[in-house]
Amino acid sequence: NFGDSLFFVGIRVILIIQVIITMDCKNLGEWVGSVEGFSLVVPCVSVGNVPQLSMDLLLKTLAMEKLDSVRHKYVVPFCGYEDGSSVVTELELYVNREKKILALQLRSDIAKRGRQEFVNDLLDWARKLSCGCVVVATSVDAAHCNDGQMDGNKLRVLRTTEDLETGGLQELERSLDSGLPQNVFLPSGGFARTMYLRALEDAFPLSVVSIFTSAGDNMQQAFSLAAAIARVCMGEEEASTITAWTPPASWEYLLSMPEF
Repeated sequence: NFGDSLFFVGIRVILIIQVIITMDCKNLGEWVGSVEGFSLVVPCVSVGNVPQLSMDLLLKTLAMEKLDSVRHKYVVPFCGYEDGSSVVTELELYVNREKKILALQLRSDIAKRGRQEFVNDLLDWARKLSCGCVVVATSVDAAHCNDGQMDGNKLRVLRTTEDLETGGLQELERSLDSGLPQNVFLPSGGFARTMYLRALEDAFPLSVVSIFTSAGDNMQQAFSLAAAIARVCMGEEEASTITAWTPPASWEYLLSMPEF
């Protein structure tokens, strides 16, 4: 009955809180490792959670090694299960040393009042680690597409320096609204624009890889965004060797799962 269901939900919440409290996690800026020259990939919490889904595909397909769980005071605590047994948290670090990719999977939202501080801390940390570049994955609201964006490929890239890899993606069109900083318009794109503007100010190499989408069944967009991130991080030729993408077990009950 409803009372029993509520009881078990309460027990589960208490257990999750206990796991979060007892886990030994470093603060984001305290983690150090040998990742000089690596590409740091970070997903925004944005439309349809497409960046998180694309990161799931990258982590599984590239068999990335989990390094650590980390925390930031403005990232909402989260705890869950992956593959029915291992615990996952709101911020986790993964690495593929052969591909020189460091991935920070973000599974929870950032408090609005702390978005700028989170971005500042993240870029300062990337600089401290001597990362070669940061790749921010985001999804933006397709309802705001202009006439030229309505048809064709929905993927775009925005770079702080022209020597960064484009992965064959089209550059993001600048807005005609002169009131926007740098005329960058990423509606519902999370902290992507904030991070781009800060990196641009600091002359730090950063690329924003985005896809126009809407809330709903976004499996295909996740595959497209994952492939685009791979091309930006690894180059088109090396990324083309990925012939199939492997979803994690946690995708089993998602809408319209493609057959593999």
